[in-house]
Amino acid sequence: MQNIVICGGHHNSALPLAKKFKENGYQVIFVGHKTTQKNNRELSSEYKEVTGYGFSFVNLIAPKFYRNKNPLKYFLLIFSLVNALAILIKYHPKLVLSYGGYLAVPVCLVAKVLQVKIATHEQTVTIGMANKLIAKVADKVFLSWSTTISLGEKYHFVGLPLREEILSILPRKKYGEFRTLFITGGKQASHIFNEFVFANIDNLVSQFRIIHQTAKNSQNNDYSLAQILMEKYGKNKYLAFDYCYGEDYSKVLQESDFLLSRSGAHITYEMAHLKIPAILVPIPWVSQNEQMLNAQTAKNYFPSVILEEKDLNWENFIDSATKLKEITHQDKHYKTVPTDAGEKMFEILSSNL
Repeated sequence: MQNIVICGGHHNSALPLAKKFKENGYQVIFVGHKTTQKNNRELSSEYKEVTGYGFSFVNLIAPKFYRNKNPLKYFLLIFSLVNALAILIKYHPKLVLSYGGYLAVPVCLVAKVLQVKIATHEQTVTIGMANKLIAKVADKVFLSWSTTISLGEKYHFVGLPLREEILSILPRKKYGEFRTLFITGGKQASHIFNEFVFANIDNLVSQFRIIHQTAKNSQNNDYSLAQILMEKYGKNKYLAFDYCYGEDYSKVLQESDFLLSRSGAHITYEMAHLKIPAILVPIPWVSQNEQMLNAQTAKNYFPSVILEEKDLNWENFIDSATKLKEITHQDKHYKTVPTDAGEKMFEILSSNL
């Protein structure tokens, strides 16, 4: 049986392709973070979801060069390269498939030395710093957005592989009242979103049914507080959970009239397909301001407004919700996104193995 190693920071779009490889007789090994963040002991959603689907998972520690100015990062890089070497020697993969992010860099660099085929997928509107480096050694580079600059024949615009639970939902064509609000900060959630909810919970539940993804973080008690509030207000008014995927995630999206969300790669693309209205709050400190670029692109694909993190308060939220509702009443034609990226990527990659 031939092995495929998948690495990087975005397991959501990696899973559809991993399942495709598995169905066709390949063994897939994920390399990622077993815990969510530094100093956080909680298991990552990546680890729980990947292992939940029966895939092997190997933990790897790698440095974030664009944030970390500590000289010890160079020792950490050496450690991550040695660790990546051990992983690739053990599994001897036919292909390393990267989904970008700093964690994928050492794996792809070692794969190049070992003459293992490399492919990488970029989920954001602009190519990230890690993928710019990985693209130099990759045999194939896949892009999610047609607006992303292509730099040669090895670049392929395919879209972003969508999970079955997303593809099972029909895109919105009509919009009604804003009754149910889904608040999500992504797979690691957002402490800032949680604080906003806790500070304005009475106002929120008086106007909407709230579905709130809090995540679990050993450095704060957000999840525990959310459980207390859920007991106080009842699940019909305030439903809180740490993370969900599969059919549970599909159900949440189908019940949601609009979102308060970050503008990460996956949620932006998913809403671009589903056309669910969203108030987007980009993370201001991410590399190359990619979340703001995602949010600015989003307006061409689904009803959305941008609310900057520094302006997140009750008054601005209600103002944004009002504007968003007005947008849904406009007769606007939104662009569509490809939904067959997984099939295209598998066809291209499998034909070259």
